[in-house]
Amino acid sequence: MAWVQKCNRSVANSEDVRVRSRSFPCTRPTRAAMARVPYVDQGKAFHRIDPYPYQHNNTVKMDAASIRVNAATLKDFPGRVVRLIGKATSVDPSSDSATLDAGGPVHVSTHGSEQIEAGKFYEVIGKCSVSDFKINSYSVMPLSDNLNLEMANKLAALVPKVSELFY
Repeated sequence: MAWVQKCNRSVANSEDVRVRSRSFPCTRPTRAAMARVPYVDQGKAFHRIDPYPYQHNNTVKMDAASIRVNAATLKDFPGRVVRLIGKATSVDPSSDSATLDAGGPVHVSTHGSEQIEAGKFYEVIGKCSVSDFKINSYSVMPLSDNLNLEMANKLAALVPKVSELFY
């Protein structure tokens, strides 16, 4: 919620208070250091405080929580941000891609800075492509070598059934 100061009084800028009142010409934001977004008032532009100032340039703003999937449930979430645990079976450094075993083969497109080694376990967070169900990774995290992949696949199969516990 953005706070504004009207003539030395602090009031909340709620949904029903959208236009700048002509009777309070001293309306101004109290947090001047925050990012500003243009806002139009009867043809005159002024700025409102952006509630999320640090998610504009360098970070990925995710629209929802990532969904835990395996190879069987990946096809149910095209175009969504997913989370996958698997064992790297093959790695192709020339094309920056890898194949993970997560109850079946899953192709992952990585970035050049992310090093994946065959035979190790990883958790991949990325967006599932609509056409070929390949994951374009946002982040790749190495996991322990004594991971029970069978239990991770069972968890991924149960998450859609009881989604109210996870999201």
